[in-house]
Amino acid sequence: MKLYACVKCGMEFFERRAVCPTCRGEEFMEREAQLGEALVETQLFVTPAGFPEKYKISLIKVDGTKALVRRE
Repeated sequence: MKLYACVKCGMEFFERRAVCPTCRGEEFMEREAQLGEALVETQLFVTPAGFPEKYKISLIKVDGTKALVRRE
C-alpha cells in the first residue's frame, strides 16, 4: 500500500493530492506502508448496488494512520 506524505508538514494521505489541505504544500513524497493488524473487523451482508452480496471490511492501522479497507 502506498502513502503520500507532504514534504512541508509530513501529513500523510492514501491518495495523491495536488495541494496539502493542512499547510497548502504542493510537493509530496511517495512511500510504501506496512499494513498492521485489524483493529475492528466485520462482514457486510447488505451492500450497495454493484458490490458483491457480502464482504468483509476492517479498520486497520497503516504506519500510525487508520484506514477502512475491504478484505477479500
